[in-house]
Amino acid sequence: MAQYFAHRIDGDPKGKVTRWRLPGIGGFNFVLRQALGGGGMASLKADPLAKAFAQMLLDMPVSVPVDIARKLAA
Repeated sequence: MAQYFAHRIDGDPKGKVTRWRLPGIGGFNFVLRQALGGGGMASLKADPLAKAFAQMLLDMPVSVPVDIARKLAA
């Protein structure tokens, strides 16, 4: 996640992404620190509240084991 969003995180992205499991929905929550340029009205970035990050994440390539890919393709 840090590598994928490195272009949005100020400074070295290593150690600036925290992940929490959301077991009730089988998902994850990610926090990218230093990614909003101050956030809200303090930011000069085009997406100061990070509303587009989820859309960007949908474009991230994900490696899938061959056996799972075959099951999904059937």
